[in-house]
Amino acid sequence: MKLLLTITCLIFCIAVTFGQPMDSIGFSKTRLQSGKYEINRFGISKIKLKNKPPYRVTDNIAKDEKIVEGIITIFTGWSSSSASEEVLLIENQVKLIGSNKKMDFPVQISGYYEKYRDRVDHEDGSHSMETMETYNPYWDEGAEGLIQENNKTLGNFVFRPVNMVVDSIGYWKSFPGHPPHWLTEKLDSYGNYDAPMDFVVDITLEDQPYTLVYSGEYYHCAIIHHQQMIGYWQDAPFTESIHSWEKRIHPYLLLPVGSSDAEAQQTISLLTLGLSLARNLVN
Repeated sequence: MKLLLTITCLIFCIAVTFGQPMDSIGFSKTRLQSGKYEINRFGISKIKLKNKPPYRVTDNIAKDEKIVEGIITIFTGWSSSSASEEVLLIENQVKLIGSNKKMDFPVQISGYYEKYRDRVDHEDGSHSMETMETYNPYWDEGAEGLIQENNKTLGNFVFRPVNMVVDSIGYWKSFPGHPPHWLTEKLDSYGNYDAPMDFVVDITLEDQPYTLVYSGEYYHCAIIHHQQMIGYWQDAPFTESIHSWEKRIHPYLLLPVGSSDAEAQQTISLLTLGLSLARNLVN
């Protein structure tokens, strides 16, 4: 009852600030670690987020050099490594089950890549090579990406970390509103966890401008269109730690009252872009 009253107060504050009443839509079930949400609204039964590890778009290490290093490792047992700065690609995908909507958010970002090689000796006297790859995307330098629906490109976006919008971050962070006391109290009960940074995403979708604001401290994001907040997603740390029902943060959405299925699906898709990027930051 206390939680319901708090959410109702939050909705009222947002409606007064941004001039439109909002509906609170809870998820019937969530699996945060795997990025799965059950909703049963707006023609959607489930929302599934899928994050893939980064891989290299460019390769600045000569192919012959890598072959030689591999041969040396196998025959001598000496470990070897190679490193370079690369253009990395990170693929994110969201499926809105029920609406047959599949969104892809590929992100291109600069980063550091290192490959380590070590020889493995087997009992039969044979050898094999074990490799380990490390990717370190430079998120603090920003990134760019595309918005694709069912393999068709509909728009693009620019990721800007807080250090790039330091002069205006206070303005952008004002859109989700001041975090309620119950949220900060419950986050404290989660203990230690890796939190993503605050960021802003400039979006162009079908020639329309949108701005997404994400708070890594409070795990919520908002979509802004023509100076109006048109969607809000309160999430929780991406962990499966066991909490009591009272202490657990239960994710929910805020959408304008009377949103059509098409409007809600588009807004939810844009919000999942923010969630996907946030998950990239803690992987």
